[in-house]
Amino acid sequence: MEYKDIFVERALLPKPLKETELISYFERLQAGDTSACSIIFEHKMRLVYNEVLKKYSYYHDLSELISLGLMGLYKSILRFDISKNKKFSTYAVRCIDNEIIIYLRKENKNFPIQSLYNPVYKDNNGKNITLEGTLVAENIDIVKDYERKETNKIIRQLVEELPNKKKEIIKLYFGFYDREYSQQEIANKFHITIAYVSLIIKKELTYLAQKLKSQGITAELKLSKKLE
Repeated sequence: MEYKDIFVERALLPKPLKETELISYFERLQAGDTSACSIIFEHKMRLVYNEVLKKYSYYHDLSELISLGLMGLYKSILRFDISKNKKFSTYAVRCIDNEIIIYLRKENKNFPIQSLYNPVYKDNNGKNITLEGTLVAENIDIVKDYERKETNKIIRQLVEELPNKKKEIIKLYFGFYDREYSQQEIANKFHITIAYVSLIIKKELTYLAQKLKSQGITAELKLSKKLE
């Protein structure tokens, strides 16, 4: 793909979403509406094209970089947490760059490695930013992290279906509220023995593991804390 062709393609992409619309779609996605992911993806594709045009125009196969950038965009959508009140575009750009740069470093195709440490633009405070500085940690497996969060979301739903007393014991022990409670604290709260608290926790974790297995989810639930 030639440089000019990217401009043509970018012009045909859907317009960016308003911030309120973007938040709304992320809320839908986190509530389980997978169609929201596609909508966010389509309206944020311009980020990928902008990054490629801005930082990697020297590369011989721009279509390859766009494909990699789109993968980074997709991963950023799955991983983004709106509760942290951070700007999605900033995070997405880092993931896009991460996907591209890791590939370029591995392939070393016409890619001057030293350019990782050369300034490519300035931030709002006038500080020089290098490509290396835009990377997200390479040891983060975004897809696996997303799957873990989805499993924990299901676990929380299953816990809510437990009988009231057992539900409260599990929620207190794993820190569903303000903090994690020890078995002694739970025993004192419900005026029961520690042995009985331990028995309930073990029994309910076995039940939760079986329920997850019936949904095709393999998760090893232990007495170690906690469910994030």
